[in-house]
Amino acid sequence: MDITRELNYDILHLIMSLCQRHEISTMMKTCRLLNLQGAKLLLSDFVTLDTENDITSFVAFMLGGSGNLDRFDQPLRVHFTVESPSPESVANLRDFLFEYGHLLWCRALIISHAEQLLAVDLHLPDAFAEIGFINYIHVAEAGPLARAMLQEMKNEVFDVRVDFELRNKHYRFLPDDLQNNPILVLAPLYDTLCSVSGTWGGTDPAKTVYEDIVFHDVTSLELYTKDPIHVSHYAHAFPNVLDLSVSASVANGILLDEAQIITVCTEFRNRNRVAQRAHGSWARLERFHGSMHNWWALGLECEVERVEVSDLLEWQFGMFGEMLRVARPKYLVLDVRASTATLEAFGTLFRRQATQFLAGLRLDVSFDPLDRDELNASTMLVSWRVLPSARKR
Repeated sequence: MDITRELNYDILHLIMSLCQRHEISTMMKTCRLLNLQGAKLLLSDFVTLDTENDITSFVAFMLGGSGNLDRFDQPLRVHFTVESPSPESVANLRDFLFEYGHLLWCRALIISHAEQLLAVDLHLPDAFAEIGFINYIHVAEAGPLARAMLQEMKNEVFDVRVDFELRNKHYRFLPDDLQNNPILVLAPLYDTLCSVSGTWGGTDPAKTVYEDIVFHDVTSLELYTKDPIHVSHYAHAFPNVLDLSVSASVANGILLDEAQIITVCTEFRNRNRVAQRAHGSWARLERFHGSMHNWWALGLECEVERVEVSDLLEWQFGMFGEMLRVARPKYLVLDVRASTATLEAFGTLFRRQATQFLAGLRLDVSFDPLDRDELNASTMLVSWRVLPSARKR
C-alpha cells in the first residue's frame, strides 16, 4: 500500500468536504476516487430542484457516475419546488424514473407544487410511483394526480404527509366521494407505513369500502380535516396509533358562536361514543394534541398519558374538566392566554379530583400587550399554586 498516496487522498477528501458545491464539482473531474467522494458530498444535503434546468442537471448527474449506477448507492433527499417545467425536462425525469426509479433510495422526497408538476406529463405520477424506497414523502398542493400517484405506489414508504389543496372555498361542500380520505388514498402502502399526517378532505367513507384496509405499523396520526373524524373508522384502520393530533374546521366555513360550536361538537361526540362502543376504539394513547373542541368531538373514552391542548378558552372549561376525568393524563400541556389564566375558574379546574394523578403540568401563557393594564399577575400565580405535587414549568 502506498501510504503517502492514501494520505494525500484523505487530505483531498477533507478539503473537498469544506468546499462549496461548484468547487466539489471541479475536484470531481480530477480522478475516479474524488469523483465518487464528491458525489457522496453533493448528495448528502437536500437537492433542491427549483427550475427545469435543475431537473435536467440532476438526471444527468445521477447517470454520470463512472460506473453509471454508483450514485444510486447514495441515500437521496430531493425537494421539487419547480411549478410548471417544460415538457422536455419532465420527459427526461419521467424516463429516468421509469428506468432507474426502482434503484433509488430516498430519505426524503418533497414535492411542493404536486398537482402543477404532475400535470405536465400524463405518465409522471406513474413514474414517481416506481421509486423503490422512500423513508419520508411530503406531497403539498395535492389533488387528483397526486392521489393517483400515491395509489400506484407499491414499494416501501414509511412516513407520509399529504396536503391536499383546499384553498378553493367550495371544497367544503363537495360530496364525500370527491374528498380525499387517508385510509383510501394510502391503502396500497398499508404494510409499510409508520406515520401519516397532512390536510385531508373527507373523513367518512362507507364502512364497507375500507373494512379490510388496516395499517398495523402506523403509530402516529396527524389529521387536518373538513369535519371531526369518525373515531371508530380510524381506530379500525390504524389500530396501533399512540400519537394522535387532530384539527377540524367543525363549522364548515360558517361563522358560529360559542354555543353553536358546543352543539355541533357535542353531536359529533355523541355519535363517536355510540360508534366506539359498538365497533371499538383505541385502548389507550400516549399523546393527544389538538384544540379543546376537537378533543371533545372525538368522544374518546380511553386514557391518554400526555395531553396537549391549544388555546384553551373559558367557555371550554366544562368540556375540559369532563375530558380530564376520562383521559386521566399524567402530563398536561396547556396553551392559554394570560386573560384566561387569571380567571378564578381557571384555578378551579385544577382543584378537582381529576387532576390528582398529574405528574407534570406545563402552561404556555401568551400575553396580549393590549391587556397588560388589566392583568393581575398575582391572581394568575394563585391559580397555579393549587398544584403543589405537580411539576410546573
